[in-house]
Amino acid sequence: MNDPVRDYLERQGYAGYIVEGGVEYLLTTWESTVSSIVDGDLVDYNSYVKSMDRRRILEETLALIPMYQQAWYHKRVYEADDRIKRHLVFVDDPICGPAVAAEKGYSPEREWWYFHRPRLMDQTWPDAA
Repeated sequence: MNDPVRDYLERQGYAGYIVEGGVEYLLTTWESTVSSIVDGDLVDYNSYVKSMDRRRILEETLALIPMYQQAWYHKRVYEADDRIKRHLVFVDDPICGPAVAAEKGYSPEREWWYFHRPRLMDQTWPDAA
């Protein structure tokens, strides 16, 4: 049976655990990241950027899931996004790096996750005081 999400993830060259886990893995890890940030856990810079990369991959795959599942997944993503946004601060320089954002065409409206950081940061963040 054809799995468009798996096929897409494989074509993009994503890690095996992402390909195997698919949308459910991406969404579950996103929900876990959201819970950590909402709970006030300090997150290191590199881990946070990787989490936002997974959020981007999640966004890429949402349109590929079967129609009968889309409402369920979109609801979960919307709720997680809504929860985390109250605990983030907008940043002028995207956390993935300005060069990467420019090359990929990321914008604060579409890829908002790259243009925010947690209110609470540990010392690994470039702008941590």
